[in-house]
Amino acid sequence: QKADKEAVRNAETNLTNAKAADVARQNAIDEAQADVVTAEKVAAKAKATLDNATSTATNTAAKVEAEQAELEKAQAVVAGLESEIANANTITLPAGYAEALKQYLTTKSSADKQALATLAATAVASNTYKSNSADQAEVIADVNNLTEDQREDLTLFAVDLINQVRKVTGGPTVVANKSAMDFANEVANTSTTFMGHDTTAIPTAASNFGLKSVQGVNNYEDLGFLLQKTDTITMDDLKKGLYTQF
Repeated sequence: QKADKEAVRNAETNLTNAKAADVARQNAIDEAQADVVTAEKVAAKAKATLDNATSTATNTAAKVEAEQAELEKAQAVVAGLESEIANANTITLPAGYAEALKQYLTTKSSADKQALATLAATAVASNTYKSNSADQAEVIADVNNLTEDQREDLTLFAVDLINQVRKVTGGPTVVANKSAMDFANEVANTSTTFMGHDTTAIPTAASNFGLKSVQGVNNYEDLGFLLQKTDTITMDDLKKGLYTQF
């Protein structure tokens, strides 16, 4: 019986120890799970912080990229304007040209005509067209159908050259106006003559605009040029063609 009691006490002790071990193990498991939950919360917070930082960085990068693009665009405009100013086209007349012109218009003599022609040849030789980057970059999609902005640009360019000469010679200056541009555009759109003046299209358009019109007679065109290029045409090509006619 004594041995049995000893066995029972040992069994009870082992059971108590086992229960204590289970409690300790469960406590350890609970603590570990708590640590996992805490770690997950820390990780989630860290990820949220990282996501916010990434989003901010992305937005900042996009903003910087957009601002850089705007800056480059503005710089290109400034560079174009600077190029245009630096390469402004002018026409310089030789000394005595204005007087020779007035003399010829008064006498209409062969000698005065020759003297004027000699000075004119000197003017042609001393004046050179200057290109600018903005005009060189502007490609003309259809030279037979210029946009209104392109026609206005060319008109103002031509008017400026004409007035440079007229201010020196004492002639009346000219101005650009939309009606004149529209008249020229209608002639261009209705003309069937590639070379020379279309004496049907010109007086017909003139009549439509309330101007003097005589069929078979050209009262308006006195300038023309032929583009020699067969590849890309730019605004620079068109302005050079205008310039070389003066």
